[in-house]
Amino acid sequence: MKNSRSIYFLTGLSGVGKTYFERIIKARYAIPTFYSASIIPEGIDKREWVLQGLLEEPNGFIKCVVDKALEQFPQEDLMIDALRSPEEWSFVKNYLADIETVLISLYCDDKIRERRVLSRDGSLDHLKERDNIDKGIAENSRFNVPKLQQMADYHIDTGTPLEERLSGIFRHNE
Repeated sequence: MKNSRSIYFLTGLSGVGKTYFERIIKARYAIPTFYSASIIPEGIDKREWVLQGLLEEPNGFIKCVVDKALEQFPQEDLMIDALRSPEEWSFVKNYLADIETVLISLYCDDKIRERRVLSRDGSLDHLKERDNIDKGIAENSRFNVPKLQQMADYHIDTGTPLEERLSGIFRHNE
């Protein structure tokens, strides 16, 4: 029997609005977010660190993310960004079999996504993300993001107003 908490996993390319979505959910439903990048050591190229970890232990990175998130938020509902592959999702569903897991796919028009990435604040990570506009294609093929998005429980276009679509997802938090 599943316990009463839910863990929401987000997937989506850079610039689709994951951070904005997370802020809305936290403000409206008081659901905190655990950022997968927070476990990556400072000063390391995050993308390369994750890719190396995936080569060494296929589900090691997402297991570490989930374990740290559960340690930080042991009881409450939680949102975790960002799942990248169907294999990670399958692993999470098995690993957290006693917890309700929900996959939310965020997407938007490529022109909106590009505009969002290019308007970021100029910090080192955001300057690197300018490259992610083109890397989105590589991400799609390397991790099979389109297949993961098809597996999602919910699909949300972040290029349109979000409010009316949220109640069905987070109903027990209202």
